[in-house]
Amino acid sequence: MEDQRDQACKVFVHGVEASVQNRNIQSVFEKCGEVVDVFDSGKGFAFVTFSSADEAATAIAEMDGKMLFGRRVSVKQARQRREDRANEMINEAFQRVLNDPPSVWGPVNSGNWWLHPPGTM
Repeated sequence: MEDQRDQACKVFVHGVEASVQNRNIQSVFEKCGEVVDVFDSGKGFAFVTFSSADEAATAIAEMDGKMLFGRRVSVKQARQRREDRANEMINEAFQRVLNDPPSVWGPVNSGNWWLHPPGTM
């Protein structure tokens, strides 16, 4: 998974013509800063990764709503994929339970009969 810093450097470009190649997208966005990576899905969108978050912000400000290879594009901050975020949340919850197991939570569980072995209540 990418960390937050990497995510801040990535922009989502919507409305890209399917026939446009990565090198063409890169050449246009290099005017905004150092382009580290370009991923063109071929389905009308692309991701452009810059070397810094400031360069990504510049690209959003300068390129959003502009014409790119005959089509108006929308340029926004890239968001983390839903399944990646869901996995991250599950891992965080698992780590909380490992670091603070339910046995130290105190009387919270004392009234829950289903948590006690049979014959102990």
